[in-house]
Amino acid sequence: MFFINHTEIIDGSAVIIEIEGPLNSETSSDFEEYINRLLNNNIIQIILDASKISFLSSEGIGVMLLVQKIISEKNGSLILTSLSHETETLFRLLGFLEVFKTSPDRAEALKILDRRIELKRDLPRESPEVSTPSKGPERISPLFIDETPDIVSTEELKPHFEAFVIKCVECSNLIRVKEKGSHICPECSAEFEVTGPRSAVFS
Repeated sequence: MFFINHTEIIDGSAVIIEIEGPLNSETSSDFEEYINRLLNNNIIQIILDASKISFLSSEGIGVMLLVQKIISEKNGSLILTSLSHETETLFRLLGFLEVFKTSPDRAEALKILDRRIELKRDLPRESPEVSTPSKGPERISPLFIDETPDIVSTEELKPHFEAFVIKCVECSNLIRVKEKGSHICPECSAEFEVTGPRSAVFS
C-alpha cells in the first residue's frame, strides 16, 4: 500500500511529506501528481521524509530527480531526510548526493530549510524593469547542466571578467561567480572573496 502523509509548517508556506510504501513504477505518477498540486498552491519549500519508503525503484528515483529539477527552477527547496542506509549508499554511488540536499533527521532538515528561506529573504530582489541577471553566486546542479543550458550559458558580464564556477570548501556545492568582491555561498553561507578571474579566497 502507498500513502503520503502531509504536515504543513512555517505558517503553511512549507510542508513535510512522508511517503509510506514503495516508490516505484506504480506509485511514482501519484507522487508526481501530489507534488504538482503543492506547486500549484505556491508551496515550493518541501521536506521529504523517506524513513518509511519500503522500496525505491529506478522509476522512483527518476521522478524524484524530476521533482528536484522543477522545484529548483521555481527557486524552492527539496530536502530529503531519514534516507535508509541502502538508499544513501546508492545515491552516493550514483552521484545523487551532489544533486539532492539530504539530512539525517527532520530536526536537521528544518534547520536547513530555515537557513535557506532566510538567505533568500535577505537577497536583493531584481527590479522588474531590469533585464540583466541578478548579481552574486548561483548554485548549480551538476547533473542538470546539459538539460538547462540557460543556467550556464554565456551572459552579458562586466568587461575584463569572465564568469567561472568554484566549489565551496565548506559544503562542496558548485557556485558560479560573475564579478569581483565579497560573496557568500547560497547553500551554507560560507564567506569568500573573489580577487580576480578564477581566483577566490574563502574566509
